Formats: sequence, C-alpha cells, structure tokens
Amino acid sequence: MQKLSITLNDVETELKGNRKKVKILTENNDALNIKVKSLEKKIDKQEDEIDDLKEKNSKLQNRSEEHTSEL
Repeated sequence: MQKLSITLNDVETELKGNRKKVKILTENNDALNIKVKSLEKKIDKQEDEIDDLKEKNSKLQNRSEEHTSEL
C-alpha cells in the first residue's frame, strides 16, 4: 500500500511538472505566433514599397529614354 502511495505521489509530481512545461510551451508558441504575424505584416509592407519603387524606376527609365531620344 505504501509503495502504491509513493508511486501515485511520483505520478502526481510528474504530472504537475508536465503541466508547467505545457503552459510554458503554450505561452512561447503564442508569443512566436504574434511575432510571425508581425513579420508577415512587415514583409507585406516591404513588398508594397518594392512594387512602388519598381513603378517609379520604370517611369524614370521611360522619361530618360524619351529625353535621350529627343537629343
């Protein structure tokens, strides 16, 4: 009977430890998900900026070509 009690205490201790680990891992996962969303927004913004710069570059090239052809 005493051995069973010790075993149950060991199992309970391990279970509590595992619950703490799961809680910590869940919190870390949530924090990482927030970071991922933030980075995705940053990437989207940078891609928009790149598209704008490509468009401006193209317009400048066209102007340069027009100006060169006039000379």
